[in-house]
Amino acid sequence: MKFLLRLTVSAVFFAALAACSASPSPEEEGTGIPDLNDAVAPTIPVTAAAENPTQPPAQPTVPPVAPSATALDDFIAAIESGNVDALSGYLGDAFDLQFLDGQSGVVAAADALTVIQEQFYTDTSSVTVDRAGDVAAALGYDPVLDSAEIDLALLSRGWGTNATDEAVLLLSLAETGELTWFGIAYARNGFDPVVVEGGESAPSEEEASDPTPTAIAAVPAEPNRPEVGEMLYETNFQGGWPAFDTGTATSVETGGGYQISVLDQALWTYTTRFAESEFFAEITASPQVCAADGNYGLLLNWVSDTEFYAFVAWCDGVYSLLHRTGASTIFSVVDGVLPSGIDAATQSVTLGVLSEGGQVSLYANDVPLETVGEALTGGDFGPYVGSAANQETTVLFTRMAIFRP
Repeated sequence: MKFLLRLTVSAVFFAALAACSASPSPEEEGTGIPDLNDAVAPTIPVTAAAENPTQPPAQPTVPPVAPSATALDDFIAAIESGNVDALSGYLGDAFDLQFLDGQSGVVAAADALTVIQEQFYTDTSSVTVDRAGDVAAALGYDPVLDSAEIDLALLSRGWGTNATDEAVLLLSLAETGELTWFGIAYARNGFDPVVVEGGESAPSEEEASDPTPTAIAAVPAEPNRPEVGEMLYETNFQGGWPAFDTGTATSVETGGGYQISVLDQALWTYTTRFAESEFFAEITASPQVCAADGNYGLLLNWVSDTEFYAFVAWCDGVYSLLHRTGASTIFSVVDGVLPSGIDAATQSVTLGVLSEGGQVSLYANDVPLETVGEALTGGDFGPYVGSAANQETTVLFTRMAIFRP
């Protein structure tokens, strides 16, 4: 399995805009829902901040500098001895915490250190770093080649309660040769063997004794939209949604819908008409400018600017269910690859979310993607757009609808 890393280097934060509540205009009364007249005026100042998860940029053309003579030795010694105080000196402001079998995302360095100390280091763990370890075989790709932000990746073993967990340590190098530990890809019970070009890795003893092959289920190519109940709300985004221009982010109603454009940030708006915990919601979006690190989709379960979910398509063909849980924490609950035939960078895409019975199911153009155990508590809905790395993302939203499941 490949980690879909959305990396944020510790020294870099991407300012985002505050969410703005919006309601449809009286022209949308065809649904029988009264107009709440709660649109926010464009002159209201933007104050909230949030980070937008970023994708790895292109591979650098200049080889990274080497770590200083003792820096790598000292870092490995701190890892293997479990010296948390020493490790804190290698952290920046944020840390990319990735789990092979669970939630992943960018968290504050102090929070990451707590997780590392309380969950990764145990009385029975015996951590060792394999300097020559095959990181590409463990992850299924080479993170140093995939990302300009990663200068060094080290395979380590012996983590966790049974000392069977493995992890790839992700580091960046300053021009002075100083190390920054800004991320970890953590696999409980170790990484699965990965087939690489030109051969196969050796199976584990358990796999050798089990003749039943395992395979990753392919995303179905055929649409299979869930059966839905009563329509609760529908908008074509042509009335009542706020328009503003901050210089690096704009939103405006057009003849075709509601267009949001951002640079180095995330922007969302929402309607306060419904705060359902069980629903089927869908939004249709047409990317106008869509660099690889751009993303867009459906804001849902918005409670505050530090508590919401967003189901987004990335312009490079990946999807994510994001969960924001604090001022500097946004997790990726699940990532995956969009079905073939869906070009998230140039084509109109309809993203759907079914929340029912403590589970969330994701859809793209009515094609089922994945179902995860996630109990939503209820919140507001709206459009969401994000970008980073000094690249613009502009998306036109043309429809949003909410149904009973």
